[in-house]
Amino acid sequence: METLTNWGPRVTGTQAEQQTLDYIKETLQDYGYEVARQEFDLPAVKASEFTVGGSSIASAVARNSVTTEEAGVTAELFFAEFGEKTDFTAEASGKIALIARGGGVTFQDKVNHAQEAGAVGVIIYDNAEKEEPLSYSATSEIPAIGITKAQGESLKESLGEAKIIINVVEQRTSSNIIAKKYPENSNMDNEIVYITAHVDSVPGAPGANDNATGTAAALEMARVLKDQPLDKELRIVFVGAEEIGLVGSRYYANSLSEEERTRSIANFNMDMVATAWENATAIYTNTVSGEANLVTESANKVAKIIGTPSELVLFKRGSSDHVAFDEVGIPAANFIRREPGTHNLEPYYHNENDVMQYVSKERLKEMIDLVGGAVYSVVREK
Repeated sequence: METLTNWGPRVTGTQAEQQTLDYIKETLQDYGYEVARQEFDLPAVKASEFTVGGSSIASAVARNSVTTEEAGVTAELFFAEFGEKTDFTAEASGKIALIARGGGVTFQDKVNHAQEAGAVGVIIYDNAEKEEPLSYSATSEIPAIGITKAQGESLKESLGEAKIIINVVEQRTSSNIIAKKYPENSNMDNEIVYITAHVDSVPGAPGANDNATGTAAALEMARVLKDQPLDKELRIVFVGAEEIGLVGSRYYANSLSEEERTRSIANFNMDMVATAWENATAIYTNTVSGEANLVTESANKVAKIIGTPSELVLFKRGSSDHVAFDEVGIPAANFIRREPGTHNLEPYYHNENDVMQYVSKERLKEMIDLVGGAVYSVVREK
């Protein structure tokens, strides 16, 4: 954990993330595992040029916006209030829609309504006073950008001709690292059990609890289980690009063959497992449906056997890599520490305070004993 945290924010697609993946691969190979690296493309890094009357205005490209031709898109601005369907008239066709953030309308709906009205571009301006242009996520078949509140308020008072150019400036990659251990009988048709953890962190966050803890726990389980006789196939998967939308885990889960999916019976996913925040007294076993499955049931049984100090809470929640396995029909659960009742995460979540100071060794050991024991109870040689 200290090694990963000292490398600083392990942002998706950066050298720090790649360094982490290399370190994990080498460690697993030293343990004697069959290890594979699965590389995948990340969403392209895009930049926008936005000009009005020859003057350049700072802007941010909406995630999943299309790019433009070299000449870009030039058209008159059309003010569409908050982007409700009724805010668009026939005059919006062929123009660039200028839309205010908020009004109870999602970014995606604002973009969808603009496209349906025949607009050739979308500009959404912020509803809060900030220096940086609005950044948002929306899939768009027309160029979509964000700007500041001040710029938006100014533009709506003097609607004129505007130009938007969106180009790809960089194409990055990330990877998943997969370690496999086969059953003692070497039967390749046995059931498959997965341990997973993501290795990346968000910009500005050293990523101690999120998720050096889950990564370290998975590596420790790999070390302990490497010489144990098993009845089932064990796969330990370290995924990249979790923080930008579960990209790595979805890539891996979708790469599984139908035969592999049929053999897969459980995914134990660990994310933020050892915060020292006093209020996070419970271990949440999150499932997408909120219903128990083999993963949560085995954890509850082991918790009673070994006397796990913390309460286990079954909860309906996505937002981590267990979602990708659930989507392809594999029973999955995410193990994470939260405050019972409020379900709150630690106050150090996704900020510069996610450092080793706020990681608990005792809680790390507790989670390794619990999840490692639960995994072993499922895969061990009977």
